Amino acid sequence: MRRILAIVLALLLCGAAMAEGTGFAFRNGITWGMTEDEVLAAEGGAEYQRNEMEPGLSLIVIEDDMTTGAKGDVNYVFMNGALVMDGYYYHTGDISADELSAALTEKYGEPAPADIPRFLAVMTALYGETPPDLPEGALFWNWTLEDGTYIVLTTSWDTDMDELSLGYIDEAAILAGQSVSEPAPAMNPDGM
Repeated sequence: MRRILAIVLALLLCGAAMAEGTGFAFRNGITWGMTEDEVLAAEGGAEYQRNEMEPGLSLIVIEDDMTTGAKGDVNYVFMNGALVMDGYYYHTGDISADELSAALTEKYGEPAPADIPRFLAVMTALYGETPPDLPEGALFWNWTLEDGTYIVLTTSWDTDMDELSLGYIDEAAILAGQSVSEPAPAMNPDGM
């Protein structure tokens, strides 16, 4: 069953991709710079929770999503009203870190050497405070796509090592302190 799940996940990851000149697209054609309303419309009325983390920074969570074949929460982070980060949180009982990293490696190639300071710099720019160091025994992989989309797969930054976090990050927009003004055209409406 786990092997089938890994194959399904690899196929779905093919939807989160780039096409020449269009940039990155997440699932349902969601692209960098979209507003909350545009993302929710693309999600087709899925139930969600919204959290205003601070002025200019908000989070939308769609819980218990099964799009990838493994139960996970879909997270969308908006900076100054535009999408700058999205991703999934999985419980490792549904999928292993090795299965998920293998699917990402098949799609995006070998991950870059772990660059935790880079990740911490992006998270500090986004949230305004430096996150704690990666917990002892945690796993970390990262990729950078041609358009600059930064992908990070890690065990939870919290003490709960039973979670995996897969994040797609518009690094340039976050580090610039502003979001892109025009989203790239959608590529694959069913993609991840």
